[in-house]
Amino acid sequence: MSYGDIGVLVGLGPRQVGRAMALIAAQGMPWWRVVYSDGTPARCHDGQAPLLLAQERTPMRGTRVDMSRARQTIVG
Repeated sequence: MSYGDIGVLVGLGPRQVGRAMALIAAQGMPWWRVVYSDGTPARCHDGQAPLLLAQERTPMRGTRVDMSRARQTIVG
């Protein structure tokens, strides 16, 4: 999911979602699974996101998550 996808669900902007994710990352939240709308992984945590995504076999297109194959849809 992208920061914007989560923002739509909770009524916040993508930057607000990013800030919240940064604050709770230490609490076991899988922060690397939330990416920019173009599939670019988060740049925080010393650039660990691409490695973690690869370990989970996340579909990639170059250095970006292939959003057409990897995007999760939450029905509420």
